[in-house]
Amino acid sequence: MRKSLQFILSTIIFLVAMPFGTVVSAQENKIESIHIDVELHEDGSATVRETRQTEMHEDTELYIEMINLQDSELLDFQVEGFTEEPDWDIDASFEEKAYKYGVLDVDNGYELAWGISEYGPQEYNLSYSLSNMVRELEDGQALFWNFDTFLSHPADRMTLEVHAPFPLEEEVLDF
Repeated sequence: MRKSLQFILSTIIFLVAMPFGTVVSAQENKIESIHIDVELHEDGSATVRETRQTEMHEDTELYIEMINLQDSELLDFQVEGFTEEPDWDIDASFEEKAYKYGVLDVDNGYELAWGISEYGPQEYNLSYSLSNMVRELEDGQALFWNFDTFLSHPADRMTLEVHAPFPLEEEVLDF
């Protein structure tokens, strides 16, 4: 009986004291917002500029996966304030990727990657150009593109603007 009472008291003390112990809170990587600005060109190519507000607490890089481009081709990629690394190594360290960006050829496309560089809140401004983003159809032209480039990091907010060298009139647009 005495051992049973001692066990019960020990359990109660443990349960009462437990909330006062050290609480470890894991912070998640997240993209708070993405603003995508698409500038269409007369030849059907486009320049895409993205501003990403992020809060990163782990990992070494962010990337955009571009697969199944069909007849589109990546023309260029840049991250503002970063230096191009022509031989991007996904296994490089956090320090080796800091303030660098690169392009990886992957099956059926590309990965546009850049180093996180600093943990905590960050803003990344990047741009890339693609050929044949606007496609000729029998009865018109179409922009059919997947702008979901944030993959496993959910975005709290996303805005998309499209600009063209010609009027984008509501009555002729089907979206």
